[in-house]
Amino acid sequence: MAAPQMSSRLVNVAEDAELRLVSLLGEHSPSLDVPQCEACIQAGQAAELLKIILADKGSVPALVTQVPDTEEAAGSFALLVALIGSSGNEAGVSATGLGNAVMKAGDSTEALCARKLRLLAVLYNLREPILDKVQILQMMITVAGYFPSSFLRAQDPLGNLLLAEDESEELAEKGGSADRLALTPSVPRIVQLLDSWQIDAEQRFSLYQAIVAAFKDSAPVRKQRFLLLSIECSSSNKGAVATAAKEAAIGAIRDPISLFPHQRNILNSPSIGAVAKSEPLLFELLKIFQEGKLSDYEAFLKAKGGESGVLGKWNLDATICRQHMRILSLCSLASEHEEIPYDSIAETLQIDSSSTREVEAQVIAAVNSGLLQAKIDQLSKNVLVERCVVRKFDMPQWKILQERLKAWKTNVGSILSALEEAQASASSTTTAT
Repeated sequence: MAAPQMSSRLVNVAEDAELRLVSLLGEHSPSLDVPQCEACIQAGQAAELLKIILADKGSVPALVTQVPDTEEAAGSFALLVALIGSSGNEAGVSATGLGNAVMKAGDSTEALCARKLRLLAVLYNLREPILDKVQILQMMITVAGYFPSSFLRAQDPLGNLLLAEDESEELAEKGGSADRLALTPSVPRIVQLLDSWQIDAEQRFSLYQAIVAAFKDSAPVRKQRFLLLSIECSSSNKGAVATAAKEAAIGAIRDPISLFPHQRNILNSPSIGAVAKSEPLLFELLKIFQEGKLSDYEAFLKAKGGESGVLGKWNLDATICRQHMRILSLCSLASEHEEIPYDSIAETLQIDSSSTREVEAQVIAAVNSGLLQAKIDQLSKNVLVERCVVRKFDMPQWKILQERLKAWKTNVGSILSALEEAQASASSTTTAT
């Protein structure tokens, strides 16, 4: 069966709808050629009508800035969207072109951004092609980014889309998971949506970058999450990818805790690998924050010009970086030992071994970070590790695991032998009786 042909003739969704649309636009945009528009309506020429309206510089902006009632503006805009559908390609106007006209209209006050989002939502809902939806979604996020605290909240449709299932806005800014020991990081709904649409990496990169720009400095952890997603995507815009990778590397150093499950494999990213060539100093510092201990960090700073010479280059706070390295170093120590003496902790974290309060404070900080579960035995001055993240898993870690498995096997064997002896003893007692 042959594909149905698109008709460019006008079909009113309501009596005199197009005439009322033209009348409204003419009222607020004196430059619109109303008689010519009416002639097109009489002749049923949808494509020509659309061309005239969109060629007029005041018509679309009028729906954003001049029409007082938002719902009236949205209804009129819906007619324009319908005209695009009925005219096919004859008008030479795309849905994204109409969306761009909305974005450029007026300034970027909060009230006008709200109006633009309302119109773009109409465009998004009325357009069926998936690629159109992705581009319109990107426009909406860009507009919302002017006032993220108003339009990207959890209760807002767009803000909700940027969260994972069962994730609050507050939790997302803390890293998106109540359990940072989880092996699988949470996934925002928008990623699931793009997966269902089978959107390619190029378009994903562009959309993720729009989200990063929208969050700016208002939500650094959520911004970092989408930076990490963006550097997983390939893009023909190599410069933008390189910039995103550098920014992601800096973000992973600035806060290696909140998004630990998301950032644990960042060194394996090809985009981050390229940073090793373009910004070798930054890459070395990132590697220390991913795998090293406090002693490695201190030695690196000393060799490379001190805190101001290294950290100041990327606007990193020396006090915060040092505290993060202490937490990470303690986690590395905990992954190697099930029971850690206070003295070992003090030595690793470079604190006074006589200050038990400071040692305990560092353990509590690590536990509060979500990267470590442990108990403090104040009498024996030991920390008993229950669960801990593994920052690095190479041959030494395999050997530690092997030794633990051997010990477990030996313990289980001893328990089984004891049970067999007990059963044999009980059996012989029963026989004697």
